[in-house]
Amino acid sequence: GMAPNRSNWENFKYVMLVNAFYGPNFNNLIIPAAILQPPLYSTELPLYMNFGGIATIIGHEITHGFDDLGRHYNSIGKLEDWWDDDGKLAYEKRMQCVIDQANDYLVKVSEKGLGLNINGLQTANENIADMGGAKLASMAYDSWARNHSKK
Repeated sequence: GMAPNRSNWENFKYVMLVNAFYGPNFNNLIIPAAILQPPLYSTELPLYMNFGGIATIIGHEITHGFDDLGRHYNSIGKLEDWWDDDGKLAYEKRMQCVIDQANDYLVKVSEKGLGLNINGLQTANENIADMGGAKLASMAYDSWARNHSKK
């Protein structure tokens, strides 16, 4: 595919949203200023809360770079098949595990026990990003805590 046009400001029209974005065709992460507020982030919050909040969201968006969509783009955002066969197979095996786990969830919608099943295939990329974000934030906090512990 073609390289993306990085000078088109139309691509950055979401800066006022309280959300975060990963753009595979730019291989970029957008954290709008509007999201940098409590309870997700504040200089007044204990650091573990910032790690649990904004760091989890940042990790979620980074993980999208390696989900079933993002993994098809290279480091400059160009469509490219850059994973080797072993990597693809390992990813697909783990992705199927996430799909199966989500398919087993039942969301209760009434006191009578009526419920809806989650569509694991449809939610796979978000589920993977949620798990990846939590894992990356936890690893980052653990690393920070190790490096800043009183010895």
